Amino acid sequence: MVFSRPTLWLAALLLWLPACGIFVSESLPPTLEEVANARAAQANDWALLEEAWVAVEDNPYDPLQVIANLRESHPDSVRLAMFEQDLQLQHLDVSQVRSMAKARYQQQRSALHSFLYARVTQAQESRNELLADALEQDHNLVEARVAQLAHAAFAGDTEVLVKLLELLNDNPGSAQAWRLLGTLAPLYDRRDLAHSAAATEPWSPFDSVERATYTVSRRALQDGFPEFALQRSRELPPGTSQTINLQAAALAAVGQADVALEVLDGFLADHPDDMVAVFNRALLLRDYLGRAAEAAVGLERFLELDEAQGGSDLMRRMQAELWLGRGGQS
Repeated sequence: MVFSRPTLWLAALLLWLPACGIFVSESLPPTLEEVANARAAQANDWALLEEAWVAVEDNPYDPLQVIANLRESHPDSVRLAMFEQDLQLQHLDVSQVRSMAKARYQQQRSALHSFLYARVTQAQESRNELLADALEQDHNLVEARVAQLAHAAFAGDTEVLVKLLELLNDNPGSAQAWRLLGTLAPLYDRRDLAHSAAATEPWSPFDSVERATYTVSRRALQDGFPEFALQRSRELPPGTSQTINLQAAALAAVGQADVALEVLDGFLADHPDDMVAVFNRALLLRDYLGRAAEAAVGLERFLELDEAQGGSDLMRRMQAELWLGRGGQS
């Protein structure tokens, strides 16, 4: 059973998977007190991440070298390593980042290097093997386990949410696990879990205001309050991909699909390779404006971009392939 709910798809930016009768569980997520205690125990690592962010802000002309120097002093920090790789993806071609990750993996086959290589590897089978390798070397590498669960969700594992809650109860301080919960919970019609995940934000000291505002706005949109979401979205930094896509979703939900298209077209004129905007434009054309042929072209473009950028956008890719395979029908 596939749901077609135009007021939600663009807001959630998610694939609606079969939800009727497949998830019945008494599992509960950790309490906010447990989360706070776990975060306090990881305070030094979060402080290191804040130090990295400040260093990048202070050295915009050579941020990669700044982080490389910092990583030499803290080679075991998973958060710092992920931050470095994300920064590389912002400044370098994805093929360069992939080559660097592969070289490090070949030089030192550690759990961390296996995980980092998996993050940018194109083939899903290879990603799964690398994640399994990482966890074989270090079964406590929570970030690798979260990535495994994300892939399992894409593959249709209906027990993913149960497994994710189990992981969270063992690791209440995992930002990645909480954010995956916030992504997956609506697919199983578990708004309670989505709200629990949103309540843990913000995680990073440097994205507190922006992420918290975005989270509140997105939840309002998903829960049927697009006017409030649109209002709060205007508090976000203007012109960013996150802001533009949220505002387009809210505009479509309040009946201004033509304006939403103008917003996305204006953004894509300067950022033609923004995958989320390309995807959302296609869905806007398909579900709101009745322009199925143009929507199909947009979905094909999204799949090309996703493959070129590492194939990591699992949910949107599956949705695009599903719709293209069914001739654009709901």
